[in-house]
Parts: sequence; C-alpha cells; structure tokens
Amino acid sequence: MNQSLYARMRAHGTLTETPQEIPDTVFALPSTLNWMKAEAILVTELGVTFQSAREFYKRVQKRDLSEREVNSVCEQLLFSLNQIAALRGLATVPNKADVARVGIVTWYYGVYGAASAMIAAADGSFPETHATTALQWDRQFAVPRLAMDPFADRIGALTKADADQALAAPRARGKHSLTSAPSTVEEAWGCHAEYLSGTAGWERWNIEQRVRGASEFKALGVDSFRSKDARALRDAAFAKKSLSFLHEASRYRGKAN
Repeated sequence: MNQSLYARMRAHGTLTETPQEIPDTVFALPSTLNWMKAEAILVTELGVTFQSAREFYKRVQKRDLSEREVNSVCEQLLFSLNQIAALRGLATVPNKADVARVGIVTWYYGVYGAASAMIAAADGSFPETHATTALQWDRQFAVPRLAMDPFADRIGALTKADADQALAAPRARGKHSLTSAPSTVEEAWGCHAEYLSGTAGWERWNIEQRVRGASEFKALGVDSFRSKDARALRDAAFAKKSLSFLHEASRYRGKAN
C-alpha cells in the first residue's frame, strides 16, 4: 500500500518532533527558495559589489590582526568560496528538485563562513556554535548599521510591539507572498519582509516551547499563556531575543539536512 512519508510524519511525528512540529510543505521549502531569490534580486538592484562594499566600509577603523586571526579569516573565506563552487556545480543538475535541499544547506554554509570571517576580522573571536555566530554577527554588524542592505534589517526584540515596529519599514517597501517566486524589486522586498516576519514567528514558537518546559512555568500550574503570569514569563523571554539576517539564513538549515 502506497503512503506518503509526509502524511505519516504529520500523523505520528518523528523521534525529534511531534506531529504539530512537522513543517508545512507548502511553506517550508518554497518560502526559503523564494526568499533566497528575493535576496538575489535585491542584491542586484542595490548594486552590492566588492566595490560598493569597499566604499561602505571605508569608515570602519581597520584593526591590526595577528597572524592567527588572519589565518582564521582566510580559512573561513576559503570555506565560503568552496560553497560557492559547489553551488555552481549543483546549478548544472538537470532536475533541481533533486538538489534543492542540498543547495540550501550549501548556500547557508557559504553565508555562515563569510559571517565567521567578518567576526574574526572585527574582534578576533571565533564563535563555536551557529546560534552564537548569529548573535555575534547581529551585535557587531546589524546593530551598529555595519551590514549592507538588504542584509541590514533586524528585529531587536520579539515582543509583538517591538516586532511590529521593526517590521513596519520592511513591509512598506513591498508586499508579496512567500509561496510565489518574486520577479520584481517590489515583490522581492515583500518576500524579504515576510521571511523576516516568519522567522520571528518561528523563533517565538521555539521560545514558547522552552518556556513551557521551565520550572517557573510549571510552578504556575497552567498549560497555556492565557494567564497574566504565564504571559509575563513568555514576554520576558521574547524581549531577550533579537534576530537578523544570519538568524534567517539558519532557519531552514536543520530541516534541509
């Protein structure tokens, strides 16, 4: 008897996810691909090049790097270039569906290597986890406006009021559903804004699950966030979480593996 693996997962879950945690296939893969296409459209439109980057960063005071730091920067840039080379190879595969998830992971690690090189050059550190790398990149580049558009947008806190305020400017640039591939600059901005909003929602869901497992929440004797005390615990956790481009880039990595 033929049965969809996706249907089985949605019905029973896996060892790591409940049925409710299995991502919706209508949104998970297509939204990531459409967001990536949107970023490519915007990079072209905004003229993000090595030359424009040199102009943008000329105001940044250059620091003296040790030989080990230089080696780390070059190592991560080489790693990033290897991912680019792999993507070019994947682009020649006739059926792109065969390599879509591999391509997303490869794209992500290219971004991750470049971000790691930026952090090493900025302060000589090398974060050991993806989460710490995203946090460091946000603090060192997105917060002080040292990230070039379209990679500069961020949300400083995940409380509804803070997130809505941060999303107002990105949403004003364009509107477009992530389920459809963008073809214009306005549509690309729309996908850009919606993916940032979606990542915020995804992070809020993750935070809620962690709060539910906390002893403080269990001590309240509740099973939802309808009570004032439960909401206070959740919102306090929301307020501590920020996100920016590297958080967005890592959002689909685990599902694509």
